[in-house]
Amino acid sequence: MLMRFEVGDKVIYPNQGISVVESIESTNGTAGPNFYRLRLLSKSTLVMVPIDKVDEVGLRPIMTETDVEEVLDVLENGAVDEQINWKTRYKDNSDRMKSGSPVEVAGVLKGLFYLSERKTLSFREKRMLDRAHQLTVTEVAEVAAETLEAVERKVVEALRRSRNGESGLEAGEGENESGTGAATSVVPLRPPKRRRVAKSDSGRRPVSISINRY
Repeated sequence: MLMRFEVGDKVIYPNQGISVVESIESTNGTAGPNFYRLRLLSKSTLVMVPIDKVDEVGLRPIMTETDVEEVLDVLENGAVDEQINWKTRYKDNSDRMKSGSPVEVAGVLKGLFYLSERKTLSFREKRMLDRAHQLTVTEVAEVAAETLEAVERKVVEALRRSRNGESGLEAGEGENESGTGAATSVVPLRPPKRRRVAKSDSGRRPVSISINRY
């Protein structure tokens, strides 16, 4: 069934993060509304998404409380993809990021975080790690009505608990983009840039939850 949204709804545009439906409009010569006008909050830019292409694009509602718990479970307990070939790993992770699924994005975050503690990531994988981190933290913070700093702490704690409970990859295992091994190097997660989140015109509030597991 095609997902439907209303003006003021906060939605997730894959690989771009939280967006707000500013209007539902029609193109010239059409009988009814046929696209959503979205504002991407991370860039404050506008995009048009055809209503009949919502599923294809991957536009989805913002996470629920249950989704948040599932994301934290993935970060703390989920298996790590030990894909050695960087080209295959990068393609797989790119597809997961484009899916828009919060669980898939969390899986990318976890896998690259683990890898970054054992080898120097390529520029593209460092950028993907930062993006997965930003998307996860900002959406969880929005849903939980908590600060970015509080969510950041809990995300890192989940990753550390997982790391302490699993052996993961061996130090130096894998290849970089030049096809050679790399020395172990920790790439810290950088907090996402501070931003003001626009209020929803529909009057809907973020799900008020308290993530007390950490």
